[in-house]
Amino acid sequence: MVSRHIHPLASSTITRRVLIARAEWYWALGASVLILLFSSLPYLAGYASETTEWRFGGAVFDRQDYNVHLASIQVGLRGEWQYRMLYTSEEMPPASIKLFYVFIGQVGRVIPLTPPMLYQVVRWITGLGMLLTLYAFAAQFIRAIAWRRVAFLI
Repeated sequence: MVSRHIHPLASSTITRRVLIARAEWYWALGASVLILLFSSLPYLAGYASETTEWRFGGAVFDRQDYNVHLASIQVGLRGEWQYRMLYTSEEMPPASIKLFYVFIGQVGRVIPLTPPMLYQVVRWITGLGMLLTLYAFAAQFIRAIAWRRVAFLI
């Protein structure tokens, strides 16, 4: 009798790849845009509430990190690629850190937007990409479209 040994890392099952119909992608795109619109309401309320005496800083939460991100975007807007730590008591050489935000600033040299607006545009682009990826991930495990949508919205 011949023994068939299958290596544990070898694929012994057929890989099932789920194809998502175009109409389903349109639903996922629409739901994602609605989610992003809903997540933008606090920002819109902040900017709409501005007066001559009060200005909205652009951050809904974690204001300190937001301002550091804007500073990193400013580095890119100046055409630099290395971030300088200006607010420290020690002399620090420029470093290649926070490159994602520095890159956003470099893009801002071509697309003339303010750093807060660049931040929001990138929040929308990356958010949309993340939400559509999440839907595609759910589709790999949930066959029924209705349950897939429930999982996505939860």
